[in-house]
Amino acid sequence: MKIINNNKYSLQEFNDYELRLKLDVIDKSNNSYNIDVYTTQTSVDMAWEDLLEVSSNKVDALSITHHATKEQDEMAIKFINEILI
Repeated sequence: MKIINNNKYSLQEFNDYELRLKLDVIDKSNNSYNIDVYTTQTSVDMAWEDLLEVSSNKVDALSITHHATKEQDEMAIKFINEILI
């Protein structure tokens, strides 16, 4: 877990996350990654600014491909469970 501008950021889900961001990342060696980042930040725009601030010298490209609130994640899980069960 990392604290950026008083908000928690993690690659793993944690209890008090408010927002999940799905990122496409290309590093300086041209490796591509698709990752989920969980944060207590509630604003996508502010989370984007935080991520740009800490990653600017480590990556060549960074983009948000999807974002969802914890509530939206929980609704999606409930919907998927209803379909599969």
